[in-house]
Amino acid sequence: MMARVGQLARLLREQAGVDERLPTDLDRIAKWCSVVVADIPLDGFLGYYTSVGNRHGILLKEGQPRTQRRFTLAHELGHLSLPGHDGATPCADRDVLRPRVSRERERAANEFAAELLMPAFRFRSDIRDRDPSIELLAELADEQRYDVSLTAAGIRLAKLTHEPVAVVCSEAGRLKWKDWSRNFSYALPSSGGRVPGGSVAAAVLRGEDDSRVPERIDNHAWFDGREQALEVYESAINMHRLGRVLSVIWVVERD
Repeated sequence: MMARVGQLARLLREQAGVDERLPTDLDRIAKWCSVVVADIPLDGFLGYYTSVGNRHGILLKEGQPRTQRRFTLAHELGHLSLPGHDGATPCADRDVLRPRVSRERERAANEFAAELLMPAFRFRSDIRDRDPSIELLAELADEQRYDVSLTAAGIRLAKLTHEPVAVVCSEAGRLKWKDWSRNFSYALPSSGGRVPGGSVAAAVLRGEDDSRVPERIDNHAWFDGREQALEVYESAINMHRLGRVLSVIWVVERD
């Protein structure tokens, strides 16, 4: 199913004349789709797609940061483009701003948005032979590259990298959400659990400086560390506006 979602997103880029150009011109895509986009006060929702006959509209919560607005718009364009997503579709932040959401339609719209903004073939090329880190996410998220949030770039990294990587978002000393690559086979604390005291995330939460490059940490900092042939690295950044810390945890497996 998700492979088909990606194919539809790539087809839309091609038909709208965006092709391989970055960052993705969402205004051009919306115009090609003949959809009206309006920023208005929305209570409890980030975006709202609706259609009446052949007329389509996307309402976006006003005041969203630019990168968040871009992802919300791309998400709603997913609802417009994907089969079976007809009718009114209100989307809350839990549907748009987190990985591994429970509702299938919202997962599909998030996957569509990720492919629309960060095409897999380009993104894989950009992360090849690079150490997974906050520094890398910042390069990918840059306004002149993909023009997305660090969070969106981190979730995309977790999906597309071959490295054992996890991305963790912490808030008020507890895990808010986590995502991980298919080769990451280590047990992290549950969402809602406390951030481990020996982690870089905990240090940043205590007010220490960001650590944008991978920093070697103790195996026990995030998981039990019984596997001795491991090197564990973490980088973390304080996203002050959101009151959260984003971490990239990278495991180097030694023979």
